[in-house]
Amino acid sequence: MKQDIKQKWLAALRSGEFGQLHKLTCDEGSTTQTSKNFCALGLLAHVSGGDYTNEDAYDLSKVEELYAATGLNDPAVEAITRMNDRERASFEEIANYVEKTL
Repeated sequence: MKQDIKQKWLAALRSGEFGQLHKLTCDEGSTTQTSKNFCALGLLAHVSGGDYTNEDAYDLSKVEELYAATGLNDPAVEAITRMNDRERASFEEIANYVEKTL
């Protein structure tokens, strides 16, 4: 993962500034709009400057765009998605995982 993006993401995950969503990228249109609620990967898209909507999670070209912008890969995305959506891990718990493993 690109270290500059990682540091921005960790800061955002830990800031308390954003609400956490499950199974939705963001709650208002796209990640570049006024949304303050994201899933963990939606928050990553937001801090990396990407413009993603809830539907983009199913668009391979948009997923690859996020991977290229952030340096993330499939195993990391799968783990973070599982933590956020299935296990309902907090942003702090996800930040700890990201810090230790990426």
